[in-house]
Amino acid sequence: MSQNEGNVEQVHFADSVSTSGSGEGIAFGVVDNNYFATLGIPVLAGRVFTAVDAPKSPEVIIVNHFMAEKYWPGQNPIGKTVRIENGNRVATVVGVVGDGKYVDIDEPLRPFIYFDLNQHYQSAVYLLARTQGPPRPWLSPLSEALQKVDPAGPGLFFMNLTIDDWLDFALFVPRITLICISGFGGLALVLAAVGLYGAVFYSVSERKKELGIRVALGASPVDLWSMILRQTGVVTAAGVCLGLVGGVVASMLVRSLLYGIGPVEWTVFAAVALTMAGMTLLTAYSAARPWISADPMESVRHA
Repeated sequence: MSQNEGNVEQVHFADSVSTSGSGEGIAFGVVDNNYFATLGIPVLAGRVFTAVDAPKSPEVIIVNHFMAEKYWPGQNPIGKTVRIENGNRVATVVGVVGDGKYVDIDEPLRPFIYFDLNQHYQSAVYLLARTQGPPRPWLSPLSEALQKVDPAGPGLFFMNLTIDDWLDFALFVPRITLICISGFGGLALVLAAVGLYGAVFYSVSERKKELGIRVALGASPVDLWSMILRQTGVVTAAGVCLGLVGGVVASMLVRSLLYGIGPVEWTVFAAVALTMAGMTLLTAYSAARPWISADPMESVRHA
């Protein structure tokens, strides 16, 4: 099997509602009839390549679902023809398969064409094997089988790689970025916690004389707790709102560097906001508790 996703063909759509007959660059791959079953790509309409599609037979192609919906919306794409600018060839659509990722794992949906390997000679191909169970034990037998098919092995290059290995390569930069962002995020959380604790503790402790006077005048602990938590909550809410705005802006800037990140990760933002709010209230409680429960004269004497 061979799939060359880096190339683009200029394709002309004579009967498409989305073009005026001019050529459009469409990425393509060259595969054999077992490619889709091996990778588990669903066939949505039509058929895959067969032995009938010989080199001398009329050229056939398979398109992905996005391409079918874009160029023939509401129509049956099977039997539609396109003209390939390279060689001025006419190809007929015989199948529609599910969409996939063709170059980047986080790329948006785009049109894609599959050509038949039997009709398009390739000097180099990739061999894909579907195994039962873990794939690594099959790497050595596959290498030996290939050597038996071509003992001389001119141009034969066997890469001991699994699909998971390819995914690891594709996700290497996003994972490194994620580790760095997580590290900086953890450091920021620690610094924020330390700074928050110090600021709230100092602010509440500076009011111990006021708390003592209020207690002496008859204020109950519940009244004092309500006052402290209300005032602290207002400041906390303002800080959390500013932090959420900054977080949304930051997520938009780094979204392209990470895989699977939505425009706004509300779940993460909600967790961070609740954590900071809980931390602030807990700090206010720990700072005010000694002075609210202490003797009023003692609070005033140490002010």
